[in-house]
Amino acid sequence: MASYSKDDVRFWRERIHLPKYTRGDGDGAKTSKSYAIRIMWQGKRINWTLHTSNREIAARTARDIYQSLVRHGYEATFKTYRKTSTTSAVEAPVTLGRFLDQVSATNTFKPQTFDQYRRSLRRLFADVAGIHSPSKFSHYHDHHDKWTAKIDALPLALLTAEKVQGWKVRAVNRGLSPNTINSTLDSAKAVFSPDRVKFLGFRVTNPFVEIKGVKKPSPRYHSQINLEQLTREALTELPPEPLKFFLLAGLAGLRRGEVDGLEWSAFNWDRGTVTIARTQWFQPKSEDSVRSVEIDPEVVAVFRGFHAQSGGGLFVISSKRRPRQNAPVDWYRCKDTIVALTNWLKGKGIVKKPLHTLRKEFGSVVCDRHGIYAASLALGHANIGITARYYLDKKGRTTVGLGHLLTAAPQTVVPMTSEERSSPSMANLG
Repeated sequence: MASYSKDDVRFWRERIHLPKYTRGDGDGAKTSKSYAIRIMWQGKRINWTLHTSNREIAARTARDIYQSLVRHGYEATFKTYRKTSTTSAVEAPVTLGRFLDQVSATNTFKPQTFDQYRRSLRRLFADVAGIHSPSKFSHYHDHHDKWTAKIDALPLALLTAEKVQGWKVRAVNRGLSPNTINSTLDSAKAVFSPDRVKFLGFRVTNPFVEIKGVKKPSPRYHSQINLEQLTREALTELPPEPLKFFLLAGLAGLRRGEVDGLEWSAFNWDRGTVTIARTQWFQPKSEDSVRSVEIDPEVVAVFRGFHAQSGGGLFVISSKRRPRQNAPVDWYRCKDTIVALTNWLKGKGIVKKPLHTLRKEFGSVVCDRHGIYAASLALGHANIGITARYYLDKKGRTTVGLGHLLTAAPQTVVPMTSEERSSPSMANLG
């Protein structure tokens, strides 16, 4: 088949076909008199009836449908070219799958972020509809695809505020952690934000407007480690790759994904900074995550030494795994290094979220020495409220610092009461 552009009628002329169908009268397969075309769009194969037996007109219509999909999106194209004899496509109930497809097509998401939102929303729909999740063992992917198709076929209107509130109550009663409940609600709710749904081509009702999260204990970080001592031990005990990861997390406050995708070009040796920015292989968590972090001259010197030994490699952390664009959540190029460092930290008594604990400890030290605003910038937070709420633990003593004046002043003696003079402790002091 000759190679033509999809904007060329000749491309479609060779791809339209006359569909075959079978009636229940026993006459066997019949051929339609109208041409049709199958078009892949956003991961789905869509059949379009072209409503003509003229091959040339059908090819032109197929080309027009494709161009409309590219320029105007699925909904506008559906309204223009999808003709039905009974209920129109606009009147048909909007399914969860159609909603998610249109949200994805009309918004810019980091793939991992949208994947998280979609999973949370599907989980809510499945629980409300009483559809059990697939087994995580044999034939998982096959079962998961069938489960996803079943969930996506549910009408969007199934999820109401009352049902979301009921899900939340059931989740609390069965002991689901507040963090998991709130994370699921927040992720699902994000898909319905006004900015996300205003270009869908159909109206939706937000079932999360009146839903509040579950109260949870204070998330404030309380330090239980000595970063200075831990760094000394890391320098003598860790191999090069885990050591590099440790220094970037503990002495520069970088996130796990930021270290995983960090390239040598991010270092400015003269300024003593490491910059987190968008690259071919790395997408920052948010625009606020784009930043330059100042690091100590000694740390710069250590990494210059590592760089000299890198042999021209692209990434700071060496790994046998190839990088992936738009990798799924929890996929890391230097997984082996992460596992090795995590195990080492657990051996030092840091059991709960060891790598993230290093980042929090970094934030606490920077805040103690330079203030909360500096810590918030170094950590890449959207605002200092996040920094204060989650990350910081005060290291030093909060006093006015004027106590030294009392050492130069005459000592003031406060007379004891009669009860104090008669107490055994006071008598011993005398």
